[in-house]
Amino acid sequence: MADQPRQFDDPELKAAVRKLRGGHTIRPDLRELVVRRLAELRVEGGDIQTPRSRLPKQPDSATTWPSWLGQRWPAIAVIVLLMIGGALGYRHHRRTQEAKAEQARVNTLLAEIVAVHDLGNGNTPGFEPLAAPLSDARSLAAEATGKLGRPVPVLDFTPRGWTLDAAGLCTVGTARAVRFHFTNRTRSLSVISIPASAYTRTGSGQFQVVVSGHPVVGYISSGSLISVVGDTACAMGDTVALRDAIRQ
Repeated sequence: MADQPRQFDDPELKAAVRKLRGGHTIRPDLRELVVRRLAELRVEGGDIQTPRSRLPKQPDSATTWPSWLGQRWPAIAVIVLLMIGGALGYRHHRRTQEAKAEQARVNTLLAEIVAVHDLGNGNTPGFEPLAAPLSDARSLAAEATGKLGRPVPVLDFTPRGWTLDAAGLCTVGTARAVRFHFTNRTRSLSVISIPASAYTRTGSGQFQVVVSGHPVVGYISSGSLISVVGDTACAMGDTVALRDAIRQ
């Protein structure tokens, strides 16, 4: 059996080997001195590096504004304002035109109501007298209600000095209507009931206007537009009083 290799322990030889292999170490106090001096030199030379974790976070390039937008934003703002102003102007113009068109329809309707009154006591083509006696206001209202399919008020102006001399169905524009014609000495007036849908203006439908010298007042009730129109000799106060009497 071969002999085991002989071990040796030579401190000088081991030290020499460590030196050749770079195994030597620096003293702790010397290391600290070198580190401190390097830090001083960096401060003096302005070569201090801030750790990346302490740097301010840069915005994501996908969320930043393009450079051309920053240069042109005043022009873009002006364009946006012009677009908004144009849209508002167009909206105002459209509403104004709609209001004018609505007013024109109402004016036409009122003119047609006045024209029907000017026909007189009903002795004209297209007038269909009601069968009930002129002295029976309730029967006349019931007959007209049945033929038109909407409520017609009871009209009795005798206590106020007005006499009913004609009552019958007629046409106002394209709407089917009923007309009651009254006289008081030299004055005359008509109460005309047409469908409320013919009056296109929004609101309560109550009005009082003068059309070609005729006082015209009215209101909407139960699907009907009830109008009181007087001749040019009637005062507005007289027609308003009769309208209010109908509504009671």
